[in-house]
Amino acid sequence: MSATKGVSSNGATAQRGSIPLVNNLQSDVDLGFMKPPKTETVSLDKMLSLLTDPLTKDMKLRHISTLKLIIAEHQEGFLMKSLVKVFGTINALADGVERHREYLDYLIELTRLCGKSFILEKTSDIAEYEDIVRESVSNLGYLMRVASPELRQTICDAILRLYTLEEDDERNLEEYHQRRNSVERNRGIIDQSELAATLVQSISLLVDDLATRAKVLEVLQTISVQAINCDKMLLANGAERLALGLNEKDPSGQLLFRTVEILWNLIEHGDKRMVAEQMSSQEVIKQLQSAFLAQLPKSHSVSDRQMRNDILVISSFIGWLNSFAPFVETGFMKQLVTLTTFTEMETRSPLVRGFRLMPRLVEDFELKKLLINFMVTMAHNGVALPLMVEGQLMMALLTFVKQNKNTAPPNDWTSSQFEELQLHALSALSTLTPYMIDEFNQCKGPTRLLLFLEWCIGKEDYAGHGNSYYGTGGRGNKRAQMRFVLRLIRSAVSTNNSTTLLEFSDQGTIGLLTGILKSAVMSTDPNDLIDIEMQCDMLYIISGLCESDVHRKELFGEDGVDVLIAYLKSAPKKYFQGLGYDRLILACVDTIWSGVIGCYSTEDSFLQKEGLFLLLDLMEGSPRSMQNVIMSCLVDLSENSKSIVHLGTWKGHSYANLAEMLCHWWRKEERLIGAKRDEWGAITDITIPLAGDYPDYLNTPPQSGHMPSVAIMEVYENMRAKIYCLFAKIGFQNWPTLSLENHVTLVLIERYLDFKQGEVWIEFVNEITQEGWRPIEHDRDAIETIMRIIDEKTYSVVEAQQQLIDAKIQQEQLDEEDLHRKIKDTHKQKERTIQKWEGFVARTSDIKALKETKRRQLQSIDQSRQRGPIKPKTLFHAIDVKNTSTTVFLGHYVRAEGAPFELPPTIRPLRKESTRDSLFGPESPPARALRPAFTA
Repeated sequence: MSATKGVSSNGATAQRGSIPLVNNLQSDVDLGFMKPPKTETVSLDKMLSLLTDPLTKDMKLRHISTLKLIIAEHQEGFLMKSLVKVFGTINALADGVERHREYLDYLIELTRLCGKSFILEKTSDIAEYEDIVRESVSNLGYLMRVASPELRQTICDAILRLYTLEEDDERNLEEYHQRRNSVERNRGIIDQSELAATLVQSISLLVDDLATRAKVLEVLQTISVQAINCDKMLLANGAERLALGLNEKDPSGQLLFRTVEILWNLIEHGDKRMVAEQMSSQEVIKQLQSAFLAQLPKSHSVSDRQMRNDILVISSFIGWLNSFAPFVETGFMKQLVTLTTFTEMETRSPLVRGFRLMPRLVEDFELKKLLINFMVTMAHNGVALPLMVEGQLMMALLTFVKQNKNTAPPNDWTSSQFEELQLHALSALSTLTPYMIDEFNQCKGPTRLLLFLEWCIGKEDYAGHGNSYYGTGGRGNKRAQMRFVLRLIRSAVSTNNSTTLLEFSDQGTIGLLTGILKSAVMSTDPNDLIDIEMQCDMLYIISGLCESDVHRKELFGEDGVDVLIAYLKSAPKKYFQGLGYDRLILACVDTIWSGVIGCYSTEDSFLQKEGLFLLLDLMEGSPRSMQNVIMSCLVDLSENSKSIVHLGTWKGHSYANLAEMLCHWWRKEERLIGAKRDEWGAITDITIPLAGDYPDYLNTPPQSGHMPSVAIMEVYENMRAKIYCLFAKIGFQNWPTLSLENHVTLVLIERYLDFKQGEVWIEFVNEITQEGWRPIEHDRDAIETIMRIIDEKTYSVVEAQQQLIDAKIQQEQLDEEDLHRKIKDTHKQKERTIQKWEGFVARTSDIKALKETKRRQLQSIDQSRQRGPIKPKTLFHAIDVKNTSTTVFLGHYVRAEGAPFELPPTIRPLRKESTRDSLFGPESPPARALRPAFTA
């Protein structure tokens, strides 16, 4: 080793320190602790130059001899730092294989060595050579271009070894202090490389090589468990490429199995929309159809039946994301409809000849449910519906709507299997019925459902098994069946088909559901999510049946009103408890709107039982979204003249009356839309008195003829129109208890309709201006007149609001002056009391003051006497009492008081040397002890 900096070249010691530095450093190799690093007998640079140099690239024998030495020397794998040279050599060999086939064996051997984890000399090699390793792994995939099955299979083996082998032998590396890259980092490098996309693209090169194709599919199956690889495969159109090879002739069955597994992984981990888009072509659907039909008769093994079901699941997934996929055009849809219904309906289709579903086989049971599920996914495809009708799908599913039994005959679905299929069929019918309502009526669907509902609420002995997703909460009872039959009835009623509604109403659905709801309300058992869901469905069914028929509202009657009142009374306690109670309250309001309002008898009963008060209480404590719905209901209910008294007398928990609450909500709505108001709620922008930040009516682009006006659409976005309608019923006057802010708001509300009409006209004028239309003279005069009237109304409202504000300010000033006057009078009275007391003290303490008081008293008496001649025999009374020493008027009884215990704060206490001391001397008793001497 070279000498240190502190020692000169001739051995002289450095001048910086007194201790000489000696060059005796030795490495671990010198001490024998580790072996020296391996030296390459044949340089990879030399090999690469031999293969690429134009002068030596044709020296085949020299190349082969050098390759043998390199392969023998690197049996443990390659160093990370050497990968650039290694793969440069591999690519040069791959390019030269066409000229010299002898290179192929050595290329295969080098590729095999690349399957061993790359070797690290230092830990920093991981970060330093990360990009190089990733590019090298990608180059492995690019070698698939070489038309050699053995090389391609070796590439796949190498990738699988890197991706799956947990640990390579490191015994020969430990003595050199080297180690291999971990399998986790290998997987990360492969995931980050372009290997997945390259392998997908290479499938097209392997049409005739089934063994190599199976090996490639094995690699893709292994790496497709990662989402990043799935995305790269989809970018290379992997789903379509794989699906088009489903029906390749393969005696081993590996191609079909691995392809289906890869498609599963793409669906589970990849972009589902891209998968459905790539697999929605007619060619792919035909491949799925052929694969499914080929597996259909192979029911002798579990794996074949599972493969059949997996293919159907993939088809269902495509139909779920794209219901317009060409299932009908390929004939696949018709075949699946036949398979769905052949166990319930007779058919002569050759497809099912000799085919039978074995109830005891789990895979056949799953196939039945998958077929029903596929029908649901295709319900939105209008082209598929005629095939469902032709295949009698509705009748086949309705055959499951019957009473369950605890035992089942042999060679038939077991009791638990039939229950699962029954619940699945009911759920499927809930989706299919709106699209096939005519077939539902033809199959007597309403009668079947009501009979089944009566069985659900009956006392027949049946204990549900509660299996599967649809059987939640139904173990040991019939709740699951009742839940889904109510959901199906609701779905049928929501179509508003007159025949369906008539069938349900004529068979007593309203009375039956009302009785069930009444029992539920009176029950003390706690409700769960399923109970609340069923109650919501029953309320919505009643609402749908009664919405457009007064006679059905009369059938709902007083019993129905009692149920609704009970729900409204419990609403404030349960509204914020979760479990879907908010949906239950919303269903209750909807039932009031559709089942009560519009029939005088039910409206009167609802009002008599204080239902309107309960509805207002509910609206007061509800969130804004619910307030909008309840207020719409109140607007319709206010058409009944008897409701006006209830609206006017209501008092809330936070508001004195309905007008105050409505004014407050009006201001809240205007704050939400950004309307321009001052601190009192008065208009500040007369050009748009109602509009806020959105929409800007002055800059609205022209709308097409079929589009509604923006000003009119604004009515649906907030509650201001409903507030105006309620005030139009209860009146804008006679609310003396409202505050100034509410009165100012009420003036604006009263002119809401005029302002809304003005907004429509402003929008109309802006549109014709932007479109370049010029009205004729008469139309222009009419428009100017209308705009002037709008401005005048706006000014009148602004003036009225300002008058209210000024009157309020004046009233506050008068009140302030009156208060000051009262305060002043109070202070005057106190001053008089103080003056009276000070005079009393002065008269008793100062003889001069007493004499002056006496003089004024005599003068006052003298002035009060009659002037002029005095009549004879006039009687004069004495004005004083002899021998008295008091300074007050005397009577038979005299009360003498001394000084109070506490003097008023304005009276300063007497000092020691006061007038009193000068009169009576310093030793005289205090004023409180004085007692005047007098004679009566």
